[in-house]
This record gives sequence, structure tokens and C-alpha cells, in this order.
Amino acid sequence: MQQWVCENIPAPQNEPAQIPDLHQAAAIGAIQTHAQIVARAGSGKTETLANRAAFLQKHCGVAPGEMLYLHSVGTLGSR
Repeated sequence: MQQWVCENIPAPQNEPAQIPDLHQAAAIGAIQTHAQIVARAGSGKTETLANRAAFLQKHCGVAPGEMLYLHSVGTLGSR
């Protein structure tokens, strides 16, 4: 999966390519089940989800309208 991301997801201009770690790669390539991404701030959750969406579209033929991404910031209200 790490190789697939490097070959199929262009790096932003003037930035090095972000290679997903093993946990991120597992989430990107999970095709037998839904994926739940829980991690600390700045860990790459958004990029992992974007790469997962690209993988599902390009590799699995899933249409964008068939994907649902939910985000929760409930803990911010208590700060």
C-alpha cells in the first residue's frame, strides 16, 4: 500500500512525498470493512482519509458519491 500511494498520489508542489506508515497504509487499503481513524492531532488523519478515498476510487472503482466520511470534534467543546 505504501508503494501504491507513492506511485498514484502526487505530492504537493515543493513538498516531499508523504509515505504512509504501516497503520496508515492498513487504513488506506482496507477493502473488506469500514475504517475508523482515531489518532492525535497532526498525525496525518486527513491525508490518510484523502489517500483512502483516492485508493477506493482508482483501485476499487468506488464512486465519490458512494463514500461517507464523518468527523467529530466533540471534545473541543469541553475545552
